[in-house]
Amino acid sequence: MEVVPATVLDASEPVSKAASEITKNGTLVIVTKGKRYHGIIDDRALRNSRNDTSKTKCEALCERAPFVKINDTLVEICKAFFAGRFSALPVVSGNTIEGVITRADVIKLLLAEKLLDGKKVSEAMSSPVLTIAHNAGMGTARKLMREKNVRRLVVTKNERLAGIISTFDLASIAAHERDVRPSGMSEKYSAEKEWVERFMRDSIETITPDAPLGDAARKMLDTKVASVVVVGGGKAVGIITAKDLFETALVLKEADRVFISGLHDLEKEYYHEVHEECEKTLSKLSKIERIGSLALHIKKYGNQYAIHARLNARQLTTASANGFDLHACVAQVLEELKTQVEKRKPNKMHERGHRR
Repeated sequence: MEVVPATVLDASEPVSKAASEITKNGTLVIVTKGKRYHGIIDDRALRNSRNDTSKTKCEALCERAPFVKINDTLVEICKAFFAGRFSALPVVSGNTIEGVITRADVIKLLLAEKLLDGKKVSEAMSSPVLTIAHNAGMGTARKLMREKNVRRLVVTKNERLAGIISTFDLASIAAHERDVRPSGMSEKYSAEKEWVERFMRDSIETITPDAPLGDAARKMLDTKVASVVVVGGGKAVGIITAKDLFETALVLKEADRVFISGLHDLEKEYYHEVHEECEKTLSKLSKIERIGSLALHIKKYGNQYAIHARLNARQLTTASANGFDLHACVAQVLEELKTQVEKRKPNKMHERGHRR
C-alpha cells in the first residue's frame, strides 16, 4: 500500500487553514479531536461551503469518512472507497495516522493484482448514460443530476457527443459566480440560466464497450480523470467511473452480493435492515433469472434521500427513487427492479405454443 503524507489539523482550527493546506497538497486534510481521528475535509467540502472559512472551525465542515487500516487487504480498501465518493482516504495504524491513500493508488493496485482482467467495459459500465443538450440551462442540468442521483451528464450537440458536465463543475461555478459573470452583466446575473455548453468540459476520454476493463482503468490513471465515457456507434452508451472499478473488484472477490454506499454515520444503524431487504429481493429475483450483484447508492439532500440501484443480472438493470423516508425509498427502488426483471420473464404459455 502506497501511503502519501497527510496534513493533520485539530477540530478547533479554522477552515481557512485547511483550505490553504489542501491547495498545497492537492488531496485532503485529516481532522482530529482529542488526538483521535474525527473526519476529513477535502476540496469538495470546501466548494460546497458558503461559510466564512476564517470564522468556521474544521469540526463544522469535516466529514466522518471511513479510514483504511495499514494492514487492510485490497478488497477492504475497495470497500472503504465504495462507501462514498472519495478521492483519498486516511490510513491509520492503531491510533496513529500514517497518511492517506488516493483513489488512483487503489486503481493501480487493482491493475497490479489483475482483478480487472478478463472483464470488458460493457460488463462494468453504468448504462444508459444520462445526456443533456448543449443549449439546455445550467439550472436544468443541476435539477436533472439531483433527480436522477448522478454526478455527471454527457452533453450532446446534434445527437453527437460534445462534452461532459459534473457536480464538481456546478459547485465550482456556484462558488465563483462573480468570476464567471460576463463583463457588463448586472449583480442579478445567474449562471443557472447560461447554456451548459459554456461550462462543459469538451476534452472527454472515451472507450468502446468491448474494450478490456483494464484499458479504462489505465486511461483514468494516464489522464487523471475519474470517469471515461463509453461510446458505441458514435453515441454515448454508458460511463465507467472509479467506483465501477471498485464494485467490479468486490463482486469478484466477495461472497456478499449486496453493496451499499452513501449511508452517513447517523444512518449506519439502518445498514443491516437495508442489506436484509436487498437480500430478500435478490432471493426472489433469483427464481426468475440468474442474478449477480446489487449496488445501492444512497445520497441525502437536506432531509430527502435519493437512491440509485444497479442490478447486475442477465441484463444490467437500474432504478431510482426519491423521498423523505429511507426505508420507503429502498422499498420503492427494489420494487421497480423486481418489476423490470419480471417483465423479462419468459411467457411459458407462449413457449409451449411455440414448441408445438
